Amino acid sequence: MKILFFLLISSLIIFSTQSRSIISRPQPLSSPRIDTIQGQGNCSYIVNILTTFSSPSTRDSISLRFGDANGNEVFAPNIDDPDSGRFQPGSWNVLVLNGPCMNRTICYLFLYRSGDDGWIPYDVFILQHLANFYFNVRIPNNGWFGYNKCFPPPPANATSLAVK
Repeated sequence: MKILFFLLISSLIIFSTQSRSIISRPQPLSSPRIDTIQGQGNCSYIVNILTTFSSPSTRDSISLRFGDANGNEVFAPNIDDPDSGRFQPGSWNVLVLNGPCMNRTICYLFLYRSGDDGWIPYDVFILQHLANFYFNVRIPNNGWFGYNKCFPPPPANATSLAVK
């Protein structure tokens, strides 16, 4: 039953990757500081993170942030849990995150990694919005790395980029 469920979700991710690719390659975040806005409402987001089989085993600190062009953002610091095996080679991790309600298009997503091991996520998929962000590259150490395809770009006061 687990295999059937995994195949179903994998096929959903593969098809959504082909139909809703946001950008061909992730990029380092160029702006080092933005201030925080409080969003209206409270929504839950199911985030699926697949780690490549070629990724090293990691005990690194991993953080995630995503949002829309209106400045609404979900920020999840330190989503790693080395004791649980999260983000190990070939792992599929499902997180339920709460944050402000966003419009239909999540247009940016960044990952942050701090540590000595390294980590290679395959992709990050936000279920409710069918937003898929393809990585398949090593996340640089101590810097936000990912996608920003917002038009217009998120306002300068959309988020604080310091990991706390």
